[in-house]
Amino acid sequence: MKMLKKFKILYFLFLSFIYLNSATLANDNRIENINVIGTQRIDIETVVSYSNTNLGDVYSEELGNQILKDLFNTNLFSNLEISFENNSLLIEVKENPTINLVKFTGNSKIKDQVGYRQKLLLRLIYWKTIE
Repeated sequence: MKMLKKFKILYFLFLSFIYLNSATLANDNRIENINVIGTQRIDIETVVSYSNTNLGDVYSEELGNQILKDLFNTNLFSNLEISFENNSLLIEVKENPTINLVKFTGNSKIKDQVGYRQKLLLRLIYWKTIE
């Protein structure tokens, strides 16, 4: 009987140690800050929103890869880098260029429609297509 009681106590202590140790390790990778650098036109809050991550999430390589995929799928960025250090997630972005002006020349017959198209195309985000 005494041996079974000692075994139960040791087993309980062992499970408690593993549980507390895993909880401590999980807290080590909690995201406490999210910093975004490199934005020009896009709000920092928009980048954080598209990353689908929140303060308090546990960072892992899988989460980092998912953040990269989610941000690249927006087609707003030509380059992204993510790093995690000291419980701070750093997202470095390079935005795709915008089209500031579309100018049509040599077409005098449909002048009004050209001006209309220029207004519509002004400030569109440009991304390269892969063919």
